[in-house]
Amino acid sequence: MNKLKVGLLGLGRVAEHHKKYLLKNKFLKVSACCDLDRSSLQKFSKFYKTKNNFLSINDFAKSKSFDIAIISTPSGMHTLHSKVLINNKKHVLVEKPAALKFGEHTHLCKLAKSKKVFYDVILQNRLNNAIVFLKDLLKNKKLGKILKVNVRVNWCRYQNYYQDKWHGKWKMDGGVICQQAYHHIDILSYLFPDIKSVFAERFNLQNKLQAEDSFFAICNLNKNILLTFEATTAIRPKDHEATVIVYGTKGFTEIGGIAMNEIKNLEIKKKIYNVKKYNEIFNTGYGNSHKKVFNIIGKKILKKNLNSINKHSEVEKTISYIHNFYYASELEKKINYKKKRKFKLLG
Repeated sequence: MNKLKVGLLGLGRVAEHHKKYLLKNKFLKVSACCDLDRSSLQKFSKFYKTKNNFLSINDFAKSKSFDIAIISTPSGMHTLHSKVLINNKKHVLVEKPAALKFGEHTHLCKLAKSKKVFYDVILQNRLNNAIVFLKDLLKNKKLGKILKVNVRVNWCRYQNYYQDKWHGKWKMDGGVICQQAYHHIDILSYLFPDIKSVFAERFNLQNKLQAEDSFFAICNLNKNILLTFEATTAIRPKDHEATVIVYGTKGFTEIGGIAMNEIKNLEIKKKIYNVKKYNEIFNTGYGNSHKKVFNIIGKKILKKNLNSINKHSEVEKTISYIHNFYYASELEKKINYKKKRKFKLLG
C-alpha cells in the first residue's frame, strides 16, 4: 500500500510524543525533518531514517520529499509556518493552537482551499472514547436539561518549563488556558458552543511568566447553564487531573483522568452505570488519540479527500472562547460574550 510522505516541522516535546504513532503507521511515512536545532534534527533523522533533513523552513517547504507537513513548532509560529507550507502547496496538519489571533485560522482555511490542499488542526481529545460517549449523552439528552458544568485542570509545570524563548509569552504562547488547558476549552466549546457572559481572573500562583499559570472563570452558557472553569500549572509534584463534570435534571457524568480519558461517574435517574469499556489508559496529558487523528487524515488524503475533520467554525469558536476569557480577566469584571472579540496581548 502506498503511504503519504510526511515532513516534520518542529522536533520538540510534542514531536517526541508523535514517534510511537508515526513510526509504524499504515498510512503515513516520515520522509523529511526540519528544525533549527542540529542535535534534534540528527536524533529524529536517525530515528525515522530520513535522508531529507532541513535547518530552514523555506528549504523544507520547497522540498518535494514529502506530501504533508505536521507542524509542532512554538504556538506563535503556527500561523506563519502553515501559511508558508500551504503557499508551497503542501498539505498541513498543525498542533494546537491553529492560531493565536482570532480570524487567522479562517484565513488559512481559505488559502488552503484556493491552493487545493488539506489543512487542519490536531484536536485529538475530541476523539477520546470518554468524550465521544459524553457527546452522545448530550446529543440524545440522556442527562435531561443541563444545569451546570465544572472543568478543572490541575497540572504541574516547574519553572524551568518557562525558561525557554516562548512558553508563557503573550506573543508566542499565552498562559495556562492557551497552552495546557487549550484542549479543555476546546472540549467546552465543542460540547457547549454558545456562551452569554464571562467573569474571569488570572494569577501567577507559583511560576514566574509573562502570562498566567492559573486561571478561573464563571460563565453563563446558553440556556442559563452555569459553567465554572479553573486551570493551573502550579500543582506539585505532578499532573493531577483534567476533569469535566456535567450535571443535568436527570443525572450527571464525570469525565476524569489525566487527559479526559476516563468516565469516573455516570448516574442517571439514581441508576449507576458501569462504563469502564469507554476508559483508556493514558500516560501523559497528550493522550492516545493522536493515533486516531493520523489514521483518519492519512486515509482521507490518500483517497483525495481534502475535507478537514474539524469544522473550521468550531476551531474559531475555541479561539473566541480564549480571547473572551482573557478579555474578561483583563477588565476583572463580568462581560457579555462577543464572537469576534480580540484580546490584543495574545499573539
